[in-house]
Amino acid sequence: MLNSYAEGDYCRYVPTEGTLDLLENIAHLENQRLPSGAPTYDSTQVMLVPGGIQAFSLITEALLAVGDKILAPNPSYFSLSALTEHRYQFDVVHGEEFNFSLDDYKNRFKSDVKLTWLCQPNNPTGLYIDTDELCGIIDLATENNVYTVLDESCDNFVFNHSYRMPTNISSDRVVRIRTFSKYPNLAGCRLGYILASHDTIRQLRRLAPIIYGNPNVMGLRAIHADVCLRRGTLVDESYSSTLEANFTLMRDSRDYLYRRLKACPLIETIILPDACYYMFMKLRYPKGSRVFQKTLLQEELLDIVPGTLFGIPEAQCWIRVCFARDRRFLDVAVDKIIKVLREC
Repeated sequence: MLNSYAEGDYCRYVPTEGTLDLLENIAHLENQRLPSGAPTYDSTQVMLVPGGIQAFSLITEALLAVGDKILAPNPSYFSLSALTEHRYQFDVVHGEEFNFSLDDYKNRFKSDVKLTWLCQPNNPTGLYIDTDELCGIIDLATENNVYTVLDESCDNFVFNHSYRMPTNISSDRVVRIRTFSKYPNLAGCRLGYILASHDTIRQLRRLAPIIYGNPNVMGLRAIHADVCLRRGTLVDESYSSTLEANFTLMRDSRDYLYRRLKACPLIETIILPDACYYMFMKLRYPKGSRVFQKTLLQEELLDIVPGTLFGIPEAQCWIRVCFARDRRFLDVAVDKIIKVLREC
C-alpha cells in the first residue's frame, strides 16, 4: 500500500500554482481557442486556483487596496458581493433586459474604480456579452487603468455559438478565471485556473500559498488528463462520446424545459441561455422570490435560487433553476413550480 502511494506521488506536495507540465498544457489549450491576432499565453501566465470564488478572492486581495471600488453587472453571482462588501466598495451596472453593452459602461470607469468584474456568460442569465461590445469594454477599462476580470466559469455547454472571443481578451489588464466544476463535471476536484499577464500572475503567486496552500494531487491529475484529452495529446475512445452525450442531454433538457415553462401563463419572462445549465425566469408571484423559494422547498421538497441573491429586487420575483437533469425529473419539477404558483 505504501509503495503504491509513493509510486503515485500521493505523499508529496505539488506547487500551489500547479506543475509546469500542466501549466504548459493549459497554455497550449487556451492558445488554440484564441482568435486570430490575439497575444498568446505561456506557462508563466497561468496558475491553478481552488475554484472561481477563491480565484476572485485572491485577485482582489493581490490587486486592490481596502476601500477600492469594484464595478460589477446586475445580476451577478451573489458570492462576489459577499466577498467584497467588508473590504471594498461595490457598484453595479444595469443592462437593458440583462444584456450588457459598451454604452452601459461609458462614464462608469471613474478614478475610484480599480476593477470591473464580468461573467462570460452571465450567471444567472447564461447570456454572453456580444464580442464587439466586450472588446470595447476591455479597451475602455484599460484606458482608465482598470482591471477587467472575466469569470468564465459558466463557459460550458455552449448552445449559441454566435459569441467569439475578442482579440484583446489576453491583454495585460485582463484577468481570466476558468474552472473544471461544470465542464468536464469535476466540481469535487475544486480546481480551476487564472490566465493573466506575467506581472499579474507573479503578484498572485506570491500571495496564493498564504491563502490556500497546495492543490490536491488526485484532483490535479484528473484535470491534467482532461486538458490533454481536449488538446488531443492523450487519447480515450470513450471521452468524445461521453462529452457529446452530456451536451445532447443539456441541450435537450434546456429546450424541453423552456417549452414547458413558456406554456405557463404564471411565468412572465424566461431567458433562454446561451450556455451552461441554468435558466432565469420571472414569476407572477406577488410574495417575492424568497417566499417562493421557501414555500417550494417546504411544501414540494424542490429547491431553486431566489433572484434576490443575484441583486434583483425581491418584488420582481426572478428565480434561477438548474436543468441538468433528465426529462422525467424536469416534468416533476415544473409541475411542482406551477402548483405553488397556482396556490398563491
